[in-house]
Amino acid sequence: MGSPSQQLSLPNPEMTPTSKSSSPYDQPELTEIMAALERPRPSLSHSFLSPDDFRVFKKYDSAAQDEADVLANVIPDIIGQKEADPLPARNTVFNNLKLLTDGTIKPAKPDIYFGACPGELHKSIRDELAGQIIPSTNTSKPMAPNFFMEVKGPWGTQGVATRQACYDGAIGCRAMHSLQSYNEEQPVYDGKPYAFSTTYQSGGTLSLFAHHVTAPTITEGLPEYHMTKVYGWDVTASLDNLRSGVAGFRNARDLAK
Repeated sequence: MGSPSQQLSLPNPEMTPTSKSSSPYDQPELTEIMAALERPRPSLSHSFLSPDDFRVFKKYDSAAQDEADVLANVIPDIIGQKEADPLPARNTVFNNLKLLTDGTIKPAKPDIYFGACPGELHKSIRDELAGQIIPSTNTSKPMAPNFFMEVKGPWGTQGVATRQACYDGAIGCRAMHSLQSYNEEQPVYDGKPYAFSTTYQSGGTLSLFAHHVTAPTITEGLPEYHMTKVYGWDVTASLDNLRSGVAGFRNARDLAK
């Protein structure tokens, strides 16, 4: 069903993910997350996701000519609009956040992201942490983004999607970390992921990543952001794979919420 977890690190401000050997310092705690991802979902039982549904899903995936087709005709079956609460924001430029890098990389623009409703946080805290948690100048968009999806059509590449997800996840880590550490004497580094990203490559490849932050490694340094591949599914290979992948996606989204 899933692929072994793989570790990528994202030292700030270097935004290109690099391979890094696992260590107690940077390895996230995934035990609870793995259990949550494998939780059964009644909405994906045979009566709600049938062999006919699977054939239609495969048809739309194989017929997709570009990323827009995948986003319009394939991704809604994975997201499950009726289950999404709050609704996702789409194609949003993160133009209201403080730079995460040295300015050489454009603001993130995830295909889809989930966060919290702005009204759920006191305005004074929203204003104080705006540069970390309010992604868009359209302040009605979800805040504190911590679940992302990057999509590629038949001519896109998985490598690009993974790099975009890495960038998204670092932003999500920073948002969640700023909230966790608010009014604390010292920043909180507990090694647990609070941000997640997914990628979908036309042809059926759905991947799920967890993101966590660790303390600076040098005095006056910056926090480091890490990306760990948790699962991967070929959701067009079989109905069971589709059910497992969609369940993992939705369970991760619920966990992020």
